[in-house]
Amino acid sequence: MSRSGRVASSYSCPVCCPDSGPAGHFDPNAYGLSVDGFVYTNAHGDYYDCYYNYYLGSVSFSHIFTYNTNIATVDGGGQLNGIAVGSTDVEGDYTYLEWYNDGMDCYQYYGNGSDTAPVDTCTAPTSETTTSGGWADSEGNPTIHKWIQTLAPSTTNFAGRVVSEANPGGGQDTCHFSGSAISPFNAVTGGSWTVDSNNSWGPDYVGWLPSAVTYYRAQGRAPCEAQIPQRMDIFCNTRRLAYSTTFPSLHADIQPVVVTSRRAEGQTSRTWP
Repeated sequence: MSRSGRVASSYSCPVCCPDSGPAGHFDPNAYGLSVDGFVYTNAHGDYYDCYYNYYLGSVSFSHIFTYNTNIATVDGGGQLNGIAVGSTDVEGDYTYLEWYNDGMDCYQYYGNGSDTAPVDTCTAPTSETTTSGGWADSEGNPTIHKWIQTLAPSTTNFAGRVVSEANPGGGQDTCHFSGSAISPFNAVTGGSWTVDSNNSWGPDYVGWLPSAVTYYRAQGRAPCEAQIPQRMDIFCNTRRLAYSTTFPSLHADIQPVVVTSRRAEGQTSRTWP
């Protein structure tokens, strides 16, 4: 009651029960792995309090299994193992606790829930070799080299599959400086390529643009280089599957009169201009 405000009201405080949940979900919600390879599943749970404020928490699957063990299996620790090329689903079962009240008292209800996630198992390359595809003169970029990669083993046909680069981080650009007119060159752009009938893909362009070479030389930065880590993935249906166990760094070097391009075991230099 507020005499000064000339307001009076009556109400009752609601009974606030403990938090309810979880609603379990695989995280991520889809998996790709290679034959004879493995990945670990993960999960999170959605919880809510008596005011229906939702938040994320943990959840433990009491039972986890795949629908087709000829394609993939999973152990009690959540490790998915690729058996053969194909698609299946993984299911995780869990128990949840739901609280409700009748306005005066709290009551609890135990229930069982489950979540599923698709699993794609594919053949992944074991390695790749890099060979020269020449300088990009015809494209107006004589300081950039083109590299062609061939996937192994040769006994596996990867034609039509899509490979894509990813950024594992940790790149360095010693040419860049505070106030530079050129942005740091220390990460891949995320390019994708379709593998041809020879199990090859490319070209992968590695090098500085001519304008950048001219600029950094004029700024007295040469010799300097860009070192760009690159992880290679191959798509397993719609999911990416990393096939490079190490991250070969791309290198683009600027010397006073020479430029150098390097990718994996490939390296070449030229005088420019």
